[in-house]
Amino acid sequence: EFFARLLAEVEEHFRAAGCASGGGGEGAEAARLVGEEALDVPPFVLGLYGEEGWLSPTDICSGARARTVALKLEEQGYWC
Repeated sequence: EFFARLLAEVEEHFRAAGCASGGGGEGAEAARLVGEEALDVPPFVLGLYGEEGWLSPTDICSGARARTVALKLEEQGYWC
């Protein structure tokens, strides 16, 4: 459930960013841009840790868990 929600947020971010930059934006496709084209698309930022600790301790509560989420996103075609 957490990863599906996160993936939907990432897809929506890149879809909106792609539309705003005039690229049409297809989520993962917008994230795969390289070189100068990548500069037109702001990165998706997942906040992990704040002043009071982990921001979502039930989902990401350690560095290892954060890296696992990053690897899962990379499996979906995102560059983390």
